[in-house]
Amino acid sequence: MMSVAGRTTPGLSTSASASLPHGQAQAQVHTSHPPHGFSKFILNQDVVDIVFQHFGGVHYHMSDLERQLSRNALALAARVCRSFSNAALDHLWRYLDSWLPLLQLLPSFKQSINSYSFCGVVTDDEWAHFDAHARRVRSFSVLWDDVDAELITSYTFVQLAQLHPAPIFPALRLLSFSVSENCNILKVKHIAVGCFLLISPAIKTLIIDKFRPDTMEVREYNAFFEAFFASLVQGSTNIQDLTVDGCIPHWTTLASSCNLRNICFYKSFGQNTLASILMDIKSLQSFSDLTSIKIDVEIMDGYNPEDVQSLLHCVPKLNSSEGLDYLPHLQEMNLVGDITLLVLVLQHIPAKNLKHISIHCMEWINSHLSPLWDRFFEQLSRCQYLCSISILNLIYDVYAASNFAGIISQTHLQSLLKLNHLEALLIRGYGIVDLHEEFIIQAASSWSKLHILCLLDSQLIPRADVSAESLGVLSRIARHYPNLDELELSIHTMDLAITIPSSYHSSSELQKLFLSTSDDVRDLTVPQRLQLARYIYRVFPLLNVVSGTDKEFWEEINATVQAFKAVRQETLSEN
Repeated sequence: MMSVAGRTTPGLSTSASASLPHGQAQAQVHTSHPPHGFSKFILNQDVVDIVFQHFGGVHYHMSDLERQLSRNALALAARVCRSFSNAALDHLWRYLDSWLPLLQLLPSFKQSINSYSFCGVVTDDEWAHFDAHARRVRSFSVLWDDVDAELITSYTFVQLAQLHPAPIFPALRLLSFSVSENCNILKVKHIAVGCFLLISPAIKTLIIDKFRPDTMEVREYNAFFEAFFASLVQGSTNIQDLTVDGCIPHWTTLASSCNLRNICFYKSFGQNTLASILMDIKSLQSFSDLTSIKIDVEIMDGYNPEDVQSLLHCVPKLNSSEGLDYLPHLQEMNLVGDITLLVLVLQHIPAKNLKHISIHCMEWINSHLSPLWDRFFEQLSRCQYLCSISILNLIYDVYAASNFAGIISQTHLQSLLKLNHLEALLIRGYGIVDLHEEFIIQAASSWSKLHILCLLDSQLIPRADVSAESLGVLSRIARHYPNLDELELSIHTMDLAITIPSSYHSSSELQKLFLSTSDDVRDLTVPQRLQLARYIYRVFPLLNVVSGTDKEFWEEINATVQAFKAVRQETLSEN
């Protein structure tokens, strides 16, 4: 074995070049003394740290070029002066996506023709230098297509485990595995050898990105996770956030080894695979400490009546006490997919303490799916502590909301009247069928805590007994929902061109108003526009902004409303 000379423990007395990753230690260290005023700045390490956060704080949102420029800038900053050195090096080493920069700090780690390996003795000082920078690492990303790291021999990881007590990264907070289209079995085998060295009790977040059976043999795929999760059970039980893009077969192992609070997983199918989705959803019941779930499922094929009947057979109606205690701490749910996903999730994870549900739906009108939407709203009404419901049609950005009329109806909303804690109801991209103004007014008694109401794409059916003295639907909403902060509504222009009597008083606290009109507001004359703006101001006197689908028109109306508001405030201050 070849002997290697020792190296001093890093510190302020050590050259900054010795602390830089390989390839960034070539420039000469500057030793000039900074000006006096600048010295006061650099002595405040909190300020220096904030400055360097802007170099690497958005590391994983950068392109490869931006990432390299950021690293080069931090490497240069580490050479400016001693006061900059520690802060710059902390941020330079904070994110790693390869083993090589750290292993290359050890002189005995050598490159031969086709591989890297240890070729000598590592002294105590060299280990101290290694550990000083390993302690700086907060995020490690394992890239399946890291060509350079692939050249590290498997025996190198075995030696590293023998020579250095785990964990290698004692302060590691985030561990991610990321695959590319070029992934192959050999790389997975190689990575599996060293993955156990990454386990640390400090890890809070685990990300497994695009790890799917269709990119590799299922046997090798499962073998990797068996090895990794076995290490996980032994080395870390503090992981709280998990993101999986793909499919993992070891939910039970995860549930027994981690105190997960947040789960996010993505799946994609070329065909309707209800059994597979159902298996994963049921597995989530094991994570009793979960507080939030995000599920994003894409199914390429459509549904026929037989599929729907099969699903309804799998999802019987809930009894009042059935399955409500699986996840007692779950408060937030974010679902991206079609109605199948929504129904399956609320059937098998109907957490009674759920407070927030956000739904991004991707599907066209299909009369066969109507029973599923009925079942979904029935399930939703069981979540008695729900505070906010958001339902967004993702296809709506390309097509008109009228293309999706008929999916959600007023009958569905009536089932939500049981939710006495509701604070926000947002439905975008769906034209709600048979939505009557009278229903919205009567719902105020059940939704007394409502602060946000968005039904922008649904034309209200007016009351049949509206008199000439009526002050319009907005005034009735202001009266029955005085605590409303935000309102988005579709309305007729005639319901805005109303003269408000001087005796009228509104106690509405509305801050934001967004209106969509069925007719062309640009044809209104200047006096009509003034009347419209005055009406809105009188009905909502605390309004901060009013906007609408015709941006230019509503900007003019908003300016007039704010002018009325300013005059009123000036008058009150003078009195």
